[in-house]
Amino acid sequence: MPEIKWYVNNVKVTLGGCIIILCWLSLSLSIAQASVPDSLRVKLSKAESVEAVKNVISDAIFFAYNDPDLALELSESIAQRSFKMSFFEQAAKAYDIMGVVLQNQGDYDSAYYYYNRALSIKKNLDIPRLLAESLNNFGVLNRRQGRYDSALSCYHQALDIAIKAGDSLLIGNYFNNIGLVHENKEEYTEAIEFHINSLKIREALGDSKGIAGSLNNIGIIYQRTGDHHEAISYFMRSLEVKKSLGNKSLLASAYTNLGISYYGLETYDQALSHFDQSLTLYKELGALQGLSDVYDNLSQVVKEKGELNQAIDYQKRSLEQRKVLGNVDNIILSHSRISGLYQQIRDYELAKHHALKAYDLAEKSASAENIRISALQLSSIYETVGKFDQALKYHKTYTTQKDSLLNSDKLRSIAEVKEKYESEKKEAALVRQELEMQRQKAIIKSRSLERNLLIGLVFSIAVISLLLFVNYRTKLKIREQMVEQNKALERDRSKFFASISHEFRTPLTLISAPVAQLREKYSTQQETQWTLSLIQKNANRLLRLINQILDLSKLEVGKLALRVSKSDLNTRIKVTAATFESLARSKNIQFQRTFPEVKIETFFDPEKVDQIISNLLSNAFKFTPEGGSVKFNVIFSKGEVSFEVINTGSAISENDIQKIFTRFYQVDADAHSGGTGIGLALVKELSELHHGRVTASSNHLQTTFTVTIPTDDSFYEHDQKVNIRESDPDKVKDYVLPVGFKGDDTDTLERPLLLLVEDNNELRAYVKSQLEGGYEVSEASNGNQALKLAIDEIPDLIITDLMMPEMDGEQLIEALRNEAKTQHIPVITLTARLDAESKLNTIRKGADHYLNKPFEMDELAVRIKSLMLQRKRIKEYHQAQFLTNPKVEDIASSDNQFLQQVGDLLKDNFGSADFTVDEFARKMNMSRVQLHRKMKAIIGYSASDFIRQYRLKKAYEYLQGRKGSVSEIAYDVGFNNLSYFSKAFKETYRVKPSEILQNAE
Repeated sequence: MPEIKWYVNNVKVTLGGCIIILCWLSLSLSIAQASVPDSLRVKLSKAESVEAVKNVISDAIFFAYNDPDLALELSESIAQRSFKMSFFEQAAKAYDIMGVVLQNQGDYDSAYYYYNRALSIKKNLDIPRLLAESLNNFGVLNRRQGRYDSALSCYHQALDIAIKAGDSLLIGNYFNNIGLVHENKEEYTEAIEFHINSLKIREALGDSKGIAGSLNNIGIIYQRTGDHHEAISYFMRSLEVKKSLGNKSLLASAYTNLGISYYGLETYDQALSHFDQSLTLYKELGALQGLSDVYDNLSQVVKEKGELNQAIDYQKRSLEQRKVLGNVDNIILSHSRISGLYQQIRDYELAKHHALKAYDLAEKSASAENIRISALQLSSIYETVGKFDQALKYHKTYTTQKDSLLNSDKLRSIAEVKEKYESEKKEAALVRQELEMQRQKAIIKSRSLERNLLIGLVFSIAVISLLLFVNYRTKLKIREQMVEQNKALERDRSKFFASISHEFRTPLTLISAPVAQLREKYSTQQETQWTLSLIQKNANRLLRLINQILDLSKLEVGKLALRVSKSDLNTRIKVTAATFESLARSKNIQFQRTFPEVKIETFFDPEKVDQIISNLLSNAFKFTPEGGSVKFNVIFSKGEVSFEVINTGSAISENDIQKIFTRFYQVDADAHSGGTGIGLALVKELSELHHGRVTASSNHLQTTFTVTIPTDDSFYEHDQKVNIRESDPDKVKDYVLPVGFKGDDTDTLERPLLLLVEDNNELRAYVKSQLEGGYEVSEASNGNQALKLAIDEIPDLIITDLMMPEMDGEQLIEALRNEAKTQHIPVITLTARLDAESKLNTIRKGADHYLNKPFEMDELAVRIKSLMLQRKRIKEYHQAQFLTNPKVEDIASSDNQFLQQVGDLLKDNFGSADFTVDEFARKMNMSRVQLHRKMKAIIGYSASDFIRQYRLKKAYEYLQGRKGSVSEIAYDVGFNNLSYFSKAFKETYRVKPSEILQNAE
């Protein structure tokens, strides 16, 4: 439906909405604070039918108005469960609920994001009722942001669909929403007509929540027209219905509305009573906007009662909430009201303080109305305290602002007079010209022959000039039409690619999600894993291409905004360039880099600078033949920084150079290199977005691309600048420990140990800095160092480059798999080798994951977590086998060689009380620490726990076989303390040894 698309695009999207990964970060943090009760988790996990999922959705709807954070987390879980069960309509409903919650919290960008996700699902289902729901949601979003005409269009379309479907409930809802928009537009006659129609339908259906809403809306209209008695009548009816619903948010609004009407009737005690009830509910909900408004209302009421100190206190509380919300006009209003209250109690110093605050904020926001009000207030204060110079100063400001409109009118009048004067001058000139022509005609009349000749000459010149002019205008018009046609073609092409890219997102999601599930299901089958990773890689590649097209589309309509932050540009560029080093080695290309020796502290958008550099370097390596060279130079001069990429290879023609930054344009060589004509166009657009420029030159020796951007922060608007913590897209979002992971028995907070093997110092330091939040990280610059560290420390996981000096990654993996101490450690390889043979060869030698450079840190973090969880499951399997099978030596697993060796050793030595952990480690040819880490990694027990459990298992066998008394069996299995044996046995088996012996009889 094109109408839906149009209205979605017309929803107001702010800067935070354009960068959806940051909205998501903020949302993730808020959701993380909520906690779904275990009963609901169980209820959702057992939901195997649509009806069962709908029941949980009903819970989410209830929490949406009573516990928003819980509603968000529960809805996200519902969406995941619904996708898993292929209940797509329910998944869309869950996203709609999240949109409603975020919309109610004022987070319109995130609400837009989830409404859009729901709409994407509904389009595929093609159910009119669902499309109407989305139109209604976008209508609400438009109305909340003051886009009333767009809201009405959305609502009327939704109403048409509901009428065609004969859905009375939806018709009532859409009548109500249309009434709200007319109310916002102060069209009260139309508003009340729609609300009454909505109320009739809802009463016929018995829709309690809808009835309460319609009654409340009718009351508000009477309130706004000054008929408070009638308003109270409707509010009381609405309140009774809302009480039966138990919805805190609705109850709070009802009490607030009643308080306002009682205030309008000057029955202040009743107003206070209702405002207090509203305040209690808003505190429970944590609704800052509601709290600020109620405190403001309470201040106005107690002020009328003469309780000025209490009024000041309420107004200060309102100010605190409004500062958090950040609405400057409301903050100014609170300061002005506090100032007025202090004037009334004659505390002129504090009155002046708050009036000055209001004035400063008004000046910063350039609000003429607020400046006038604040200036008049300050003038009055200074006049009261006898500071007439200051009073006169602010009164002049007040007068200046007051007269600004009059001055504008005067200027317009002057302009009109001037225009009239100029017009009269022109008319006088025309009169003089006419007189002069008449005089000339009189002269020409006496010279008829000369006149005829002159007329003939003038006529001929005029005809020729006219023909030349017509010819020129025709050519100019044709040229303009061609330019406009080219622009239209470019717009249509971009629009087409943007539209089709949006359509590609859903099938790509439906590819990626099942692939992720299959990769988890077949995690132990390497060949299947490789095939699935190939699918995932190409799906990701398509998604990146789609994102580039969408970025170009956003740039074209001005929706791709900068989020610049101040940091070291030089360090950022070094890390980005370092990811191409392995690619250079794999293609046998010399890669030279030159950077300034100083920090470049400046404002820039990290994500977009990464895109610029990655696209330039990717393009250079793509067109550089084997044995060639690529140079990357960063040049820092006063006021600007340049990135220069130079590569050898075939030259680009002069004609192609002129068009190479045009989107979708490809030179002949691109056809053989998989080009799309998007990368360089995006480089140009992103450079210009940074107020920079890009140039290209080429000859038979080399091709050079140069991007130059300014380092002066004055180029960027204030709202484009963000805190670095908000702006850095490369901070990994998911570095938490795997669920249920704990350290060893000596330190339950021990973090997993990762070994990072990379010969590029900058890249290694960067990756380490990103992973240190959730892991301990050891470093090695080549395979030899890594092997020694792996044997000594036995890490939980190894991340290694393939191409390294001394010992490369493949040799390292072989050595790890041939060493008993390290053969269990999962390995992730990082490489620029893209060919399938290299990937297969590496996996055959024992690699668990294969990640191409340049890689995404998010993807690396997810793969680390996946392998850690996989090892945890294997460890739990071994642990379960050990706990359920008394014969430890019979355990079968992928690590059975090590476990068999351990089992054989214990079988021969468990009866000796002198068989300690140190003796155990010595006979296993390991240090105590190595044995401890190896045992923890494979079976989850420390060496001492393992020995104890093994002895207890043997004791269990002996007791069942009646091979002696309790004390004899205890000593036979290596315990020399009978009471400790009995205690340990009972803790493990929940029964005394003597009871096992008795039952065996």
